[in-house]
Amino acid sequence: MKTITIMPRRAGKTMALLENFREHLESGKEGIFVAINQMHADRLKRENPDIKYHIYSSYQFTECSFKYGRLNAKKKLFLDEYLSYEQRVKEALWDYRHYDIQAFTTSNKLYSQQILDLVRYFKKHHVGYKQAKSAYEQIFYSDVFDEYYYNFITDEDCTVYSSGLRTAYVFLGPEQFDIQIMGEWTNGG
Repeated sequence: MKTITIMPRRAGKTMALLENFREHLESGKEGIFVAINQMHADRLKRENPDIKYHIYSSYQFTECSFKYGRLNAKKKLFLDEYLSYEQRVKEALWDYRHYDIQAFTTSNKLYSQQILDLVRYFKKHHVGYKQAKSAYEQIFYSDVFDEYYYNFITDEDCTVYSSGLRTAYVFLGPEQFDIQIMGEWTNGG
């Protein structure tokens, strides 16, 4: 099962995902946290030394996957800022599409509902990649097929949550919401 939670910038996504990841590990389960880039992964490792061996940058994850093959099937993947990953990272993650995946992210663009629906239809009916791409190219004159095809948001078993500010408020709580989202810096007293 895959869940992708789309939230605005500075809404506490990384911290909420990291907390879910920590709870997952503490329950005795295996998992990997994938950060958007090396700088972010290094910062998370410094701030969380007890789980640093479970945190990878998207680049490290991709290179390890290519070098050592697919990771242990018992693992769950926690993807931070998934929609902003480079295309080659999403394609490497495609090998893990049957894993349990949780992602918190900000949308990197507005996705075409027509293309999303078409690619979901192809996947649902097990249309092969080449045949699906050929059919797509007869309908649309853009070269974004791979971006949609290798994206978990078009998978049948993916649930996408996108409730914007309400979700941020719940995750952050009233005080942190005022600080991080509303830009408050004084309590007015």
